Amino acid sequence: MKKTLLILLAAVLVLAAFACSPKKDGDPADQTNAIVGIWESSGDRLTFNSDGTGTWAEGRNADGTFGEGAPIRYTVNGSVLTIGEDEIFTFSVDGDTLILNSNGTDVTYRRP
Repeated sequence: MKKTLLILLAAVLVLAAFACSPKKDGDPADQTNAIVGIWESSGDRLTFNSDGTGTWAEGRNADGTFGEGAPIRYTVNGSVLTIGEDEIFTFSVDGDTLILNSNGTDVTYRRP
C-alpha cells in the first residue's frame, strides 16, 4: 500500500513539474503568424501573407479605398519586422491591433 501511494505521489509531482514549466515566448513562427493578414492605418494598408510576401499600399484613393499596393517581402525575427532590406520595425500585436515602431514613432494598424 505504501509503495502504491509513493508511486502515485511521485507521478503527481512529475506531472505538476511539467505542467508548470514556462512557455517559450517569442517563438518566431507564432510572431509571423500573428501579423499574417490585412492591416490598415489612416494612410497605409499592409498585407502579410504566410509565405513572407505581401503588399504595401501607401495612401488612400479619393474614395477612401487603397490601390493594389507594391509587392513586398518580409521577415520576422522575434519582435523585429524587416520589410525588404531596409525597412526595419519593432512590432507588437494585441488582438486586432498591430503597432509598428520605427525610430521611436509608433504607427497603429487595425484589421479592416
